[in-house]
Amino acid sequence: MTTVPVSLHALLTTPFTPAPPVRWRRAHWQQWADRMGPDFRLPDVDHEVDRQDAAALVHDELERGRTVPAFVAAMVWAYGPANDGPYRTATVLGGRRRPTAVQPEVVAALEDAVGTARDVTAPTASVQAATARTAGAASAATGSAVRSTPAGHGGVAGDAARSAHRRIVEHRLHGLAPAGLTAWLHFASARRDPYAPHAVPVLDDDVRGWLARDADLPLRDGHPDDYGRYVDRLVTWGRPFGRTPVQVESSVRTLVASAGTGSDS
Repeated sequence: MTTVPVSLHALLTTPFTPAPPVRWRRAHWQQWADRMGPDFRLPDVDHEVDRQDAAALVHDELERGRTVPAFVAAMVWAYGPANDGPYRTATVLGGRRRPTAVQPEVVAALEDAVGTARDVTAPTASVQAATARTAGAASAATGSAVRSTPAGHGGVAGDAARSAHRRIVEHRLHGLAPAGLTAWLHFASARRDPYAPHAVPVLDDDVRGWLARDADLPLRDGHPDDYGRYVDRLVTWGRPFGRTPVQVESSVRTLVASAGTGSDS
């Protein structure tokens, strides 16, 4: 179904509103931070984190060369209040079911994925200029930092997303679930702006379930080719409305939340 589903169409024709912030339990995550060592630093936010804040946190940590706290910040957003979120994050960084310390080879693999994601989704100068103009107009009109950005020339495409996804899959990192994998690629490609045309979208169980039910788009878990199909579909759906792939993905999350069909973990 390349036609935009009716429920999603209704959202895409109204001003874009991002999904609500993600709540998380700092004390629950702190237990694993204490176990894994000083590199496992938690983001400096209290009870909830929105996508824009997470993108800024991840980008700033990466710019300082601190891959581990960047990854932790991304996973806090990806897993939120899930009871096993801190454990999942620790098993990836520790490379085993009973992690006790961050493994250097895991950090190297995560850094490699960041480089690939940024290389294949690099925004062009024309898109950066268009984004800046749109941001200025939106701020002047509404005072809001949230905006619709151009989804045409220079935006992410399925081939680029597929390449980045395949690159990190090839590392076979222990415990890196599809939701965490695509969240890492998302924030790596966002460069502080998670709704920009060059940012790749997240694909987790909630989004995947909605696509299968409401859009006749079943996707296999963790397959680069299916991830590329997913990105291309979001590009197709968003283009007529001036929406980026991540803005479309965020609207799908809004539908899932309003229907009460999202996962509890």
